[in-house]
Amino acid sequence: RQFVGSLRATGYVGHIILGIAPDAPQNLLDYLKDQKVTLKFVEMADNCTYNGSIFRSNGRDKVLDTKNWHCPKAYPDYKITMARFPIYRDWLNECD
Repeated sequence: RQFVGSLRATGYVGHIILGIAPDAPQNLLDYLKDQKVTLKFVEMADNCTYNGSIFRSNGRDKVLDTKNWHCPKAYPDYKITMARFPIYRDWLNECD
């Protein structure tokens, strides 16, 4: 609410596209709809196939454990922090 409210308070009337969890509270969905925000529901993959990050420790390559990564269903090979970029591209390509 703070982001959208402050943006609209500046007089911005353009498009706002937000990714949101499918289980967001109804009062939040109603508020965002009233503010004319385009909502994109981001579902998480049941099985994240991201292979982890390689890093060097004590002169040896190691891979971070990935069992706790969160990956979006649309891009299960990417953790959400990196998948946001192709997701944003997809959303922008859907715009009129």
